Amino acid sequence: GRTIKFGKLFRTGELTDMTAADKKKLVRKYHLVKDIDFRSARNILTDGDSRHICLSHSGPVTVLAVSDEPVGVDLEHVGEAKDAIVTRFFPESFRQELEDASEADRPAVFFRLWTRLEAALKADGRGLTAPRPEFEEILERYDIETEQRNDLIWSIATEK
Repeated sequence: GRTIKFGKLFRTGELTDMTAADKKKLVRKYHLVKDIDFRSARNILTDGDSRHICLSHSGPVTVLAVSDEPVGVDLEHVGEAKDAIVTRFFPESFRQELEDASEADRPAVFFRLWTRLEAALKADGRGLTAPRPEFEEILERYDIETEQRNDLIWSIATEK
């Protein structure tokens, strides 16, 4: 089962502009790994530490997820659907769901699907370097929760 220790939205500057001392305080407060590269959006795990973290940012907002198991998170501002991403990365089931969406719902559906895919690929550890034919299988291996607040959509993925 999923054990998300911590999931929080930050203004991006709160993380990237932190002093080393502030980062250490955050690490101690949430029992994170020893050194966090806040500019990186990949999973980080230090030797002997069972916690995993993943970061994602979009414009001025960053989301941080911490779990006892591999975790992936993606955050996006809802804008126009990007056909190039659909063509290049979306598995057939996602393409169908997007095609079935109304024109008014299409942007939110696109970004919900895109954050779900990216979160699962980050939890998998390979991100967009994973072979595209494996995307459906990767998606099936993860529990993915998606939330939306105004024009922000984010998804968190952990293994089933």
